[in-house]
Amino acid sequence: MVSKNTTNSALFLVVCLLFPAVLHAQWVEEVLVPATEDATVSSLDSSANYGDNPDLIALAWSANDRDFVLRSLMRFELPELAEGEILLGATLSLFATTGSTNPNHLGFNDALITRINGSWTPNDVTWQNQPPVVTDHAVFLPRSDAPDQDFTNLDVTGLVSDMLNETGTAPQGLMIQLQSESVFRSINFASSDHPDASRHPLLTLNIQRVGSTGFGSVVQPADLQVAFGPNPLQDQLSLTLQVKSAQSATLEVYDASGRMLEQRNLGKLSSGETALLLPAAAWPSGSLLFRVVLDNGAASPMRPLLKP
Repeated sequence: MVSKNTTNSALFLVVCLLFPAVLHAQWVEEVLVPATEDATVSSLDSSANYGDNPDLIALAWSANDRDFVLRSLMRFELPELAEGEILLGATLSLFATTGSTNPNHLGFNDALITRINGSWTPNDVTWQNQPPVVTDHAVFLPRSDAPDQDFTNLDVTGLVSDMLNETGTAPQGLMIQLQSESVFRSINFASSDHPDASRHPLLTLNIQRVGSTGFGSVVQPADLQVAFGPNPLQDQLSLTLQVKSAQSATLEVYDASGRMLEQRNLGKLSSGETALLLPAAAWPSGSLLFRVVLDNGAASPMRPLLKP
């Protein structure tokens, strides 16, 4: 599978809950998977490729007395499930695009998300060679209420489960198209090429894992809240930490494979809110993960960072 940006890993690990089990350690991991590849195909120019389109658009329009249709494809690098591990749920979040020259959400734009069942590459796919789709577990999007509406937490558990169960080929992703491809209607989201990384398509998976967490026994603490920015990262990371009682804290920074890059002592935090500004110039470019660990063993979920 070809990735558009080899420095931007598709997989951000976020450890959420740890459950004890009688025979094997079982824990639930929340995995954030942004789209790594996408493209748009158009019947207006059926041999043209739009693999670098900042929009993820499904549209039916007319130009110069000619009706045409746009559909979009997206692919995610899904994690592998070991024996005994279970996908508990999956949601997809799509965010309205900004600064587009295409129409935003418009008209009776009820849409459909299906599983792609054929090979494609973002720089070669066209209307003529677009892969087939499977409608099993298709997800129906209702028409939009506003031209800039985000569609978040769409339940795509069935689609992702089918992709994880595919054999003989890597998962080929999802297609979005209008349910009725008659003019004039459009639904338009930010693609993985959109300049604002926070608006890229995002899968959130909840997976019941077995064995070691790889990050120790981590629970979601009720007494630790973490806010951060900017993302994408610049030369400094701004952290706002809120704790119920004074405790020492440590910042752990990982690359996307889970290898620790830095363990930084944040000192003793006072109860309430503490704002910190941390230098980040030494961290490598690409996809990063971080968490904050308190001296009582509680830790925040892993949070993703992108450093250009």
